[in-house]
Amino acid sequence: MATPSELQKLREGNRVRYDRVLWQVESFSTYTDPSGYKTSEWLLKPETKAGKPQQKVAKALYLLREVDPASPDQVNWYLSEELVNPVIMRPPNTANCFAEIQSMLRSQGEPFPDLKGFYRNYFFESATLGAYRNNGIMSQRRTLDYWDATHQWNLAFEYWIKEDQLLVYSARLVSSDDFSDLDWSYQAPSDNSFEDFFKDQDNIYLMISVSLMIVGVLFLLGGI
Repeated sequence: MATPSELQKLREGNRVRYDRVLWQVESFSTYTDPSGYKTSEWLLKPETKAGKPQQKVAKALYLLREVDPASPDQVNWYLSEELVNPVIMRPPNTANCFAEIQSMLRSQGEPFPDLKGFYRNYFFESATLGAYRNNGIMSQRRTLDYWDATHQWNLAFEYWIKEDQLLVYSARLVSSDDFSDLDWSYQAPSDNSFEDFFKDQDNIYLMISVSLMIVGVLFLLGGI
């Protein structure tokens, strides 16, 4: 079993096991707002073998660590999954109100008090506006959080202001005990392969040897 401090150390390329599946950290991001609300976010993708997933699992999950200024001593962990083409309703209506929610967020209107989706009723809890940082790039985001009656399942609406894009996520509470087999030995390969080549001392020695060999051949051919 993992500890909270161990999970916090996860970065790009590291691995962790959840629900019998080995997941690899694709990216690490943070989110903050002026009130002190903070979220750390790890994008997890299932480890593959020979190009095939280990079993039928989600294409990606987000591991979230949340610190709410209202309860600074309490840290919550969630697993979140993006919902594609979600059908969200405003009871008692049965029509999809996704477009209405996006319009409401765009105009900074009042959040709807309750929503229904995936056979669950959700109730509005909070709205935040803050900065999201990923790979040094900052973006502004509005977020609406809805919870079910048991406060175990969350429905989050993330509106990206500049892009005018609304994403919906379903999340559930988890514990660090749900994770195991953390592996920090593997690091994700750098996009700059040319730079990485010269970071390896053996590669530098190889380049020097090849250069000296080429110079020697040129001397021989030139009769020097």
